[in-house]
Amino acid sequence: LESEVEAREADLKRYRDELVSANSQLEVLIAQIRQELSITKKIQKVLVPTEFPNFPGFEMSYKFLPSKISGGDYYDLFEHKDRLRFGVIVASASGHSMSAILLTVLLKLTHQMESKKGAKPHEILGAIGSEMQSSAGDSDLADIFYGFIDRRSYTLSYSVLGEVAVYLKDGKTKEIKPLVVNSGPLAKNFNEKIETRKIKLNPHDMLVAVTQG
Repeated sequence: LESEVEAREADLKRYRDELVSANSQLEVLIAQIRQELSITKKIQKVLVPTEFPNFPGFEMSYKFLPSKISGGDYYDLFEHKDRLRFGVIVASASGHSMSAILLTVLLKLTHQMESKKGAKPHEILGAIGSEMQSSAGDSDLADIFYGFIDRRSYTLSYSVLGEVAVYLKDGKTKEIKPLVVNSGPLAKNFNEKIETRKIKLNPHDMLVAVTQG
């Protein structure tokens, strides 16, 4: 009996030592992840715009809170070569590789969007998808809203992929309606048809776009 007790105590000691070692390794890993997320947040804050161009007849505002669990949120408003049109993009990604790919591609293409005078939103999203898919991982996902507003007709043309929540608040009735989502999120094997939709904007209407992050 004494030998069995000694053997059990030896086993318990070994388990305790292994648990202490595993906890120490876990603490190091958590510290590394926190540091990486902190760096990601700082990078995101540098990349996203802090000032928007002035578009007569429109008021703009934003709130940017970096996610505590992943990176990849991005937004921008920019002028087209046609001064009576301006573009809006709001995007979010899950998966470390997709987050990095998304930011890289958007930063690369945002300025090109300004020069694509006749391109429709679904064509822009198609170009973004083509750039991203070849490098995306199997579990990587990206949600993207892209649209442009024509100030001649106050018409919003837009496309939405995935779960960017976009709402329109009617300036008269105060009714809030979600904009139609075209398809699921952008992924490695994405092959869904993307469409451009249009809505008419009226005085005092409010458009709100929010990412999951």
